[in-house]
Amino acid sequence: MVAAVGVALVGYSAGVLHSLPLTAVGFALLGFGIGSMDVMINVEGAAAEKAIGRTVMPLMHAGCAAGVIAGAGIGAACVALNIDFVWQFGGEALVILAVAIRAVSYLPQAEPPVDPAAIPPLRERLASWASGWKNGRLLLIGLVMLGVELGEGTANSWLTLAAHDGHGQPAAVAALFFVAFAVGETGARVFGGPIVDRIGRVRTVRVTTALGAVGVALFILGGPAWLVLVGTVLWAVGVSMGFPLGMSAAADSGPNPAAQVSVVASIGYLANRGGGCAG
Repeated sequence: MVAAVGVALVGYSAGVLHSLPLTAVGFALLGFGIGSMDVMINVEGAAAEKAIGRTVMPLMHAGCAAGVIAGAGIGAACVALNIDFVWQFGGEALVILAVAIRAVSYLPQAEPPVDPAAIPPLRERLASWASGWKNGRLLLIGLVMLGVELGEGTANSWLTLAAHDGHGQPAAVAALFFVAFAVGETGARVFGGPIVDRIGRVRTVRVTTALGAVGVALFILGGPAWLVLVGTVLWAVGVSMGFPLGMSAAADSGPNPAAQVSVVASIGYLANRGGGCAG
């Protein structure tokens, strides 16, 4: 709900009020809402994965990649139909709010502790979170996520521009290269769970990141459009599994899954933003 308010505020502040401070507040609310939700749904996802007994976190994260495709499509459609972004953002905020209200009703309700004293004091909870930043295993998981999210963030911000300016593709075709990237990432996550169950998390990350390195090299050096496209898809596969598997591993790393997940999520998202600024 906070994210929906943030989206609406960004659109109204930028398009109607032309207020930079209020637009910044909207972005801050959007980021806070997404970040908080990200930790909660990954903790719930890790718990569901344990209960199911097989790897399903990549499939859950495929929803994120599919959302990128949907969001890009909505944005392109609004531009084509000459719909002002104020109305676009307002409509998206209403959709986000409606979906959130509906989706929350399906989440399992945690049983509150019988004894209120069972809830640790705030100081202890903060100390538990801070201790995660001294956990070597957790930081190594974060390092893996840093690498893959740097690659994903770079693609999100610069792949279309690189296809256009670097490889001479028309603007419309260059945009399709990013669509291919999003489809490749989504597909890898949809079908990746059984592979993880067969060869394990570590080997899966090694294989996919190796494919990603090959893909980035082909994208940079490849001349023919088909070769650049192959590189784009391999690049997408390379960054597809590190984040969901890192979240699963983090949730298994200590007695406080939320604190563990928040640490690696922070590292991953900082890397994603870093990739966006790398150009």
